[in-house]
Amino acid sequence: MNERTARLRQLRKAMSKAGVDYYYLTNGDPHGDEYMPRHWKTVEWLTGFTGDTAQIVVSRDEALLWTDSRFFISGARELAGSPYTLKKLKVPGEGTPLSWLDEQNQLKMGTVNIGIDGSVLTTDFAEALASIGYKTVDLQPWDKIWADRPALPQEPVEIYSDRHSGETTKARLGRIMEALRSRQANALVLTRLDDIAWALNLRGNDIHCTPVFVSYALITEFGNTLFVSRKKLSKQVMQCLQMDGVKVKPYRNFFSVLQGLGKKYSLCVDPAEITIEVDQALTQSSAKVIRTGNPVTLMKALKNEVESEGERLAMRKDGIALTRFYHWLDDRLNRPSEFTMGNEGNIVIDNEVTELDCVEKLKEFRREQEGYRDESFDAIVAWREHAALPHYFPTEASNVPISGNGLLLIDTGGQYLDGTTDITRTIPVGTLTDEEKRDYTLVLKGHIRLATACFPEGTRGDQLDALARMDLWREGKTFLHGTSHGVGHYLCCHEGPQSVRMEHNPQPLMEGMVISNEPAMYVEGSHGVRHENCIQVVPFCPGYLKFETLTLCWIDTAPLLRELITDEERHWIDDYNNMVYGELSPHLNESDRMWLAAKTKPMA
Repeated sequence: MNERTARLRQLRKAMSKAGVDYYYLTNGDPHGDEYMPRHWKTVEWLTGFTGDTAQIVVSRDEALLWTDSRFFISGARELAGSPYTLKKLKVPGEGTPLSWLDEQNQLKMGTVNIGIDGSVLTTDFAEALASIGYKTVDLQPWDKIWADRPALPQEPVEIYSDRHSGETTKARLGRIMEALRSRQANALVLTRLDDIAWALNLRGNDIHCTPVFVSYALITEFGNTLFVSRKKLSKQVMQCLQMDGVKVKPYRNFFSVLQGLGKKYSLCVDPAEITIEVDQALTQSSAKVIRTGNPVTLMKALKNEVESEGERLAMRKDGIALTRFYHWLDDRLNRPSEFTMGNEGNIVIDNEVTELDCVEKLKEFRREQEGYRDESFDAIVAWREHAALPHYFPTEASNVPISGNGLLLIDTGGQYLDGTTDITRTIPVGTLTDEEKRDYTLVLKGHIRLATACFPEGTRGDQLDALARMDLWREGKTFLHGTSHGVGHYLCCHEGPQSVRMEHNPQPLMEGMVISNEPAMYVEGSHGVRHENCIQVVPFCPGYLKFETLTLCWIDTAPLLRELITDEERHWIDDYNNMVYGELSPHLNESDRMWLAAKTKPMA
């Protein structure tokens, strides 16, 4: 019996003991994080699946795992030899966990019990389960069946100066209270770690690639409380919190405090964010609960002038590092091969460059920039067929040398004190096929269409999504992931509430929001193309908005099929590359500057 089968058997024993027929678990933690401490990576521990989107349903006879298009290929590989069957979201005939459970319930009489992890599952999904006839049973057997479960992280919390945030903590807390009063509330429960970090001008290092810390917060007109391990807080941080009127209580005390809230509290909570455990604690209190959106989510997305300027500075620093990196890569790939004899009599290529070499070199060049703290996500360096996997990450097992002909896709980002970056470039190596050139060109055309869009205030992202797909659609092609996500300010690289994607999102795009612009095309077993910049929503004319491109990294024009590029698109490409050179060249040494000058020459 392999390890995953043994763990599944343990879960089924716990299900049987609790009297449940099914178990539902999503890849998440109590705070809704994209990246999680290992303590909460339960789905990965159970299944071996490492993708950041996963939902599993376990019955007595079946074990199913649903994920999205980014992980179809890698998911099939990771689940091979396991007792889990991969199911594909948004693919006809594959269904969803809810639709599958609904079909199963039609075969039964009466209410059916389903086990869930109440510390992770949100109340809105629990209500969806109830709507199809399931009674949820909170079942969290992990501490019993996961013998070596990692402890929660205890990294120190840092003060984030208002020199970078553009607003004092007291001012932010005041704005939050004004928003609450407009909703007839006087208190707010914060469970999202980036919301807490933003509201209190604090940062941490508990989460991979994201400068946040494990905590809860309660903001009220009667006083504010941060629930966090005191081991994380220095004397300076404690003093700062005290001056800002924030009390500190242990992380584990959060639920008992919620249960004890009296009638004077009118609590604003977002049912899409709070877990069943939080909801149950509120139900036991005497407080009035107002189920509406969390005002901090939108506040955080609307970057102020200081944050916006910080984002521009971060993009410039990132652009310098990326220019140096791509110059290094260009030299390595075009240098004549040098061969030596290895210790075992094998021939070794001395100047060979691999996917993992690129990952490390990117970090090296970024570390040279002032204020650099970390990657904003694990770098995606994908050569040829690896680039067809939207979220491929090179490992020692998958790492390959970059040699021959093809497309190299590099999706990477940095966390700077000034801001967060996210950029993808697809680089031609050697001779490309006509299909590779065509896909490269079509995706860039979509990128330009979105980058140059002008739209009336109140426009939603799903109303603009077709712009990025139009040229691909005309050739019967598309990509299944979103076109854009929000980008945080020295916080989460993937931030809400705004997005540009096919699915409806009621949140309009508003001045100050920063989003990605990343149309793509993937051909399984062959290649992938993605062109990504960060763009910000800015004023255009009265009543209208447009985008300003923030990212500073040249776009390679060599693979473009000129007959597909319009004059307007050519001018945009030339203007963009000229801007990149103008912004970065004063900060580069002569060698890098000359290389960038050659790369940013106007198109013929």
